[in-house]
Amino acid sequence: MTVLGEYLWARRALLQPECVGLQRESNRRVPGLRREEVAMLASISPEYYLRLEQGHDKEPSDQVLHGLARALRLDRNAEQYLLRLRSLHPVANSGPSHDGVIPETVRELLNGWLETPAYVASSNLDVLLVNDRARQLRNHRIEHGLNLVEWTFSQDSRNEADWETRAAASAAELRYHGDPYDLRFQQVVGRLAVRDQDFRALWARHDARPNPAGRVRVDRAGAPVGHASFHSFEIPGTAGLIVTVLQEDNLVM
Repeated sequence: MTVLGEYLWARRALLQPECVGLQRESNRRVPGLRREEVAMLASISPEYYLRLEQGHDKEPSDQVLHGLARALRLDRNAEQYLLRLRSLHPVANSGPSHDGVIPETVRELLNGWLETPAYVASSNLDVLLVNDRARQLRNHRIEHGLNLVEWTFSQDSRNEADWETRAAASAAELRYHGDPYDLRFQQVVGRLAVRDQDFRALWARHDARPNPAGRVRVDRAGAPVGHASFHSFEIPGTAGLIVTVLQEDNLVM
């Protein structure tokens, strides 16, 4: 089964017939929708849908994928992820999707933000660059080499009141941005899947969405814990680099 087929299978299993206007039979044993029901809703043949889910057809058209997105009630982000899966293929001896080299223009930009905390992460959510203002604000919690997903599922992070929401968002963000055939991606997912049952449960849902804005806890040395708003976006022309900017004006101290 390809990553595309696995995603279709997972989302089909999560969608109940009542959600798409179908009647649930008393003896129904399928946890979600049947393959033929998805095919009907997507206006494709059951045989073709089976080929897609089993990985025998790896190049479906945009029209087919848009139809499947409607059938599976995917939101815009999940639909974009579905479209991206079509272009992902295994590469022999695949190395990491990003070698850690940040364009000098990006480095100069962040280091020039003397009053704006910001950091850059890879598509696997490994922190690659932190400017001085962010290091001061986060009291060294965010530093080069830290994986943001692994940190979210650490014991220290679990003590925060909104941990369940942040954990779900973190897992979905990793799936949305990451390449499942990338070695580093596999390392992060593999470690978390082995040691953390909460991550395993969230990962099995196959939720995929970016995390463009929100609030995070911040620490200052010698000051009470507070919160700041953040905004994240991909940097055009890079290998999936993501910059996150923290807005100190919204700090609650």
